Amino acid sequence: MWLGGIASGIFDPSVTGYSLSAESINELEKEDIPPDVLNTLKGIQNRKYSTRKVFLQDIEKRIGKDYLREYKTPILRSAIRNNDLLNIALSALAETIFLALLATVFAIPFAFVLSFFAARNLMPRTWLGNIVYLVIRTIATIFRSIEAIVWAIIFSVWVGIGPFAGMLALMIHSIAALTKLYSEQIENIDTGPVEAIKATGASTLQTWIYAVIPQIVSPFLAFTIYRWDINVRMATIVGFVGGGGIGLLLLQQQQLLRWHNVGLLIWLIAFVVWVMDMTSAKVREKLVGM
Repeated sequence: MWLGGIASGIFDPSVTGYSLSAESINELEKEDIPPDVLNTLKGIQNRKYSTRKVFLQDIEKRIGKDYLREYKTPILRSAIRNNDLLNIALSALAETIFLALLATVFAIPFAFVLSFFAARNLMPRTWLGNIVYLVIRTIATIFRSIEAIVWAIIFSVWVGIGPFAGMLALMIHSIAALTKLYSEQIENIDTGPVEAIKATGASTLQTWIYAVIPQIVSPFLAFTIYRWDINVRMATIVGFVGGGGIGLLLLQQQQLLRWHNVGLLIWLIAFVVWVMDMTSAKVREKLVGM
């Protein structure tokens, strides 16, 4: 049953209607509503109505026009307005996308600097150079091997449940992953310009600025966009452990056994991931071809 609910969620009209859930009834019990009216409302618990008008018409038939007029406000306030789910989902999805974007943007400067020290061809063949190279490479490998969902659990404990914990988790994982990608790209640069700049007596920093960076700008941008694409997908999973965004909303709907809502969210996530993947591929193709 639950699988059918997920599969049909986006097409089911009940997703865009009104209903009274167990939580709604609990809220109404706190209001000054006569017991007989409350019992009548319990009788239609979890029944789906396609529109607000149909919802109110059925309640009016059951409890009468006078009671509906008197208690219309608390009933509507407590009702589950499933048509609001799409707005909530879009807001959570935007939060997920920007969460992934912030994690990527904040990771860029750290990964950019570390990648120069993690590139074998740029580090001097001295004991200090070897130590710096090995330490950065080892730390990046360890941090990258720890999944973002594990980092999200750690940061949820440290800073609390929410988007900030999810952003930190994705940022740490992105720093490690981008450091590896950036450094490998640096190791594959043409050494001719580097040797020519060094021959003029340029310092290490000047060599990096004028001989290395011009060769890596386009690939770095392509890797960064690719990482943002990955982070959007990972942000959904991170939300399952308290990282915020649409993943957290999906978890909440799953726990409430609202499978049609779960279906709507899954279809929405799949569509956005597809759009991001296609857009990312096109942009990266143009950047690599520059």
